[in-house]
Amino acid sequence: GHLAIDCWNRFNQNFQGPPQANHSQYQRFSLFDQAFMSTPTTIMDPLWYPDNGASHHITNDESNFSVKTDYTGNDRVKIGNGSGLIIKHIGNSKFYDSESHNHFVMNQLLHVPSITKNLLSVSQFCRDNQVFFEFHANSCNVKQEHTKETLLQGKFSKGLYVFPNL
Repeated sequence: GHLAIDCWNRFNQNFQGPPQANHSQYQRFSLFDQAFMSTPTTIMDPLWYPDNGASHHITNDESNFSVKTDYTGNDRVKIGNGSGLIIKHIGNSKFYDSESHNHFVMNQLLHVPSITKNLLSVSQFCRDNQVFFEFHANSCNVKQEHTKETLLQGKFSKGLYVFPNL
């Protein structure tokens, strides 16, 4: 009933663990899964989190779209525990950062109602806006590819980089 990292047998190669039939009582979602999957009591977070492992931008909020269409494919967003989350819509978004006075686009934005965090695909955002990301201990900067000018700045909070509500 404990996590593997706390197991006193984790380096014992001879340890077999309980029989397979008993494993189901110990199954848990990882912290990642708990943070990013909705439950009825979850409050949705309007902030955006850069994710360098994401192939698409993901949001649970339909109002984040400038243009959207129903998603009719069979693909799902795969999360850390191996399960797949349903995609309802796909589209694009345009936003304006009032601090830097810059316009940005988010192509291939997915509407996934059961996700609780807005995820910004670092690679997609870089390609769509001719920018690059620069990560520091307490901040995250988005810079223009040619001039190196900082266009958008995020902060480090609770173990993640985060951008304001875009």
